[in-house]
Amino acid sequence: MTARKVNVLACDKDGCAEQIPALDRESAGELRARARKQHGWRSIPSFNEGGHTDLCRWHG
Repeated sequence: MTARKVNVLACDKDGCAEQIPALDRESAGELRARARKQHGWRSIPSFNEGGHTDLCRWHG
């Protein structure tokens, strides 16, 4: 059995279960760009909170 790490973009709204898994060898930036284009997600820089706030199409 081989373990592998899969990045997942999850909505940061409390109680939301929306997620988008990354494709093979897709960086976090590429995943955010794909989520924005294909699924209507918003990613807002929030460096004082540790990175980005990612919101799905329902909460963005």
